[in-house]
Amino acid sequence: MKGSIKAVGYGPIKEASDVSGSINITYTSCNYLETKLSGSRQVNLDPKSSSKEIWADGVVAYAGQTNQGYEGSIITLDLCDDLEKDWYGNVIDAVSNILVETAKTGETPKFGLFVQYESTSEAEGYTEVFPYCYTTDRPKFLVKTEEESGMDYEYTEHKIACKPSPAETTVDGKKVHIARFRIKGNEKLTKFPEYTYTPGE
Repeated sequence: MKGSIKAVGYGPIKEASDVSGSINITYTSCNYLETKLSGSRQVNLDPKSSSKEIWADGVVAYAGQTNQGYEGSIITLDLCDDLEKDWYGNVIDAVSNILVETAKTGETPKFGLFVQYESTSEAEGYTEVFPYCYTTDRPKFLVKTEEESGMDYEYTEHKIACKPSPAETTVDGKKVHIARFRIKGNEKLTKFPEYTYTPGE
């Protein structure tokens, strides 16, 4: 069984195409959500897929499914400046140090996501990695007054999609687009984990 979340982190993505048209992805850093600023309370990602059945002679002769990744939400304590920039593309003015959200159109920032958690089946826990994610909506702004019963805290919900990576990777001798992979252990990471991850990095 899955236990408590230990940590959530992300790596901003830089995409580039080579001469053959293949997409290459680079994670520019490995960032943990700081516990007291934007620590994670819940990660809820539902699988997205489409299925197709072909019938013959009164039975299902073929059944297939297209993996479209995951969609859902992450609930954090608050929305810190790093997430404003790296997940939502907002800007902190270099002169005034004021956070600015502009009315803009264009691509949403992409990032890889990893979730580290405890497990009853693995003493060292696991690190679940989603290599290609983006937010699907802006977070709601909500604050309340304190009443006699005490503060009713409000948390930030981030709606995100985690899609199969557009970069091809060789897995078990086949070229594939990875939607998710799992690493045993949940030790502190110094770089964003990729499929070729070596324990201890």
